[in-house]
Amino acid sequence: MPMVGLKTQNNLDIALRQNKWLGEILERFEEIVLPDSWLVAGCIAQTIWNLGHGQPAEFGLKDVDLIFFDELDLSFEAEASHERRLRDLFQHLPIKLDVKNEARGHLWYEDRFRFGYSIKPYLSSAAAIATFPTTATAVGVRQICGKLECCAPFGLDDLFGLVVRPHKRQITRAVYEAKVDRWRPIWPRLTYLPWEEAIPGQQRRPAIRAQTADRRGMRRNGGERPQQEQRGESGETQPS
Repeated sequence: MPMVGLKTQNNLDIALRQNKWLGEILERFEEIVLPDSWLVAGCIAQTIWNLGHGQPAEFGLKDVDLIFFDELDLSFEAEASHERRLRDLFQHLPIKLDVKNEARGHLWYEDRFRFGYSIKPYLSSAAAIATFPTTATAVGVRQICGKLECCAPFGLDDLFGLVVRPHKRQITRAVYEAKVDRWRPIWPRLTYLPWEEAIPGQQRRPAIRAQTADRRGMRRNGGERPQQEQRGESGETQPS
């Protein structure tokens, strides 16, 4: 599993700061105080895709997905309480913050997405990110002690290369092709690879730059062991 190079991660940091909404959330990330928490998926990819199309970084961004991992409290009530608190914290931003506990993703996955199968419980937020349905959106970021940390199981080449590559781990061909149909009119310069060129669905070990963010980072970021009900389109707990 390739590690994210420091130069590439710095480029990601510079690009994300051009999105003033994400920039503020990252600057205040330690106020989030949730274990193993990350900004993930669509908000990151859409920022890069917008910049690659000469659009403002915030163009079309309505939702920001934040995941965390708390295996000690799998209740929907706790998850909803965290979401309300963080929406209040960032209520002045013109986006909707979706907050999900990946430790509880297996409790709702089959009913929510109706793919006809269940999933095993995730062991961390990084493990969940490694199942996201495209390589370019399988990315998480956070800022700890002034330093950007990046979780990118498939690296950042496809993201910066404006390549949309499917990942078969937890989605179907129909789901992927529906995403492509939805994205193509908005970001026509992206290279959309066919389903046949998908990353296989085998288990992968997520690559994380800047500390072993799966462990050390989660303690600095609000708890002991890290702590979901749905995930929508741009967010990838399923799927974006």
